[in-house]
Amino acid sequence: MTEISAVRIPPYNFGDPHLWFAMCDRTFGLGVPKAVTDSVTKFNYIVSNLPPEAAAIVRDVIINPDTVDPYTQIKTQLIQRSGESSQQELRKLLSGEELGDRKPSELLRIMNRRAASHNVPKELMLELFLQQLPTSVQTILASITPITVEKAAEVADRILEVNPTTAPLSTHAISSSSEDRILQEIQRLNKRIDELQLQRNRGEVRTRSRSRKRSFSRPREEGVCWYHQQFQDKARKCSPLCTYSKNGSSGK
Repeated sequence: MTEISAVRIPPYNFGDPHLWFAMCDRTFGLGVPKAVTDSVTKFNYIVSNLPPEAAAIVRDVIINPDTVDPYTQIKTQLIQRSGESSQQELRKLLSGEELGDRKPSELLRIMNRRAASHNVPKELMLELFLQQLPTSVQTILASITPITVEKAAEVADRILEVNPTTAPLSTHAISSSSEDRILQEIQRLNKRIDELQLQRNRGEVRTRSRSRKRSFSRPREEGVCWYHQQFQDKARKCSPLCTYSKNGSSGK
């Protein structure tokens, strides 16, 4: 009774029965005055703490337990029957886990659990992990080289802590946001094209204006000042060195 009062089995974990049994084993080690090691006793603990849905999975084992090691039997059968198969784990790993409202490091832990029995290369794990992150976070991580998947998860956690708005949006929100950005970019490009066309037109006007001025200007006579070049006999000013004469020719 002393042992029973000292050991408290954690709630059953449908998503990870292997983890649940690992927690139970640690709990059995806390027994007072000594750890719970008897297979039958541990079997009884497990059965008494299984929810009805989980108990139904191993109904035959509970009704007819192994006479030698019932705890190992129920542990093995419950993990095999309620846990995901190796093919299911690999399929979910390759198809991708959505980040949702989880931290990137939490997502990586789930992916590592699925990949534990498949010897997945680190490079592939990094690629699969990055695909589940927001595009803005992927862009930042791409600038960090070299980087491990563990370091990527750590940096991604910090990015989303500082700027949670980079978290994934719903499909509709992403679509609407992308359309808005595209429209804004088109408007910006159209405005730039209009500005360039306006600058080009102004440049052509200035070029034609300078050409007309050059075509209508009088040929400059040697020694004649600017005033007589422009106004001839009507000039009111003159340079001291000017050689202009009233008959329109140069000469002293």
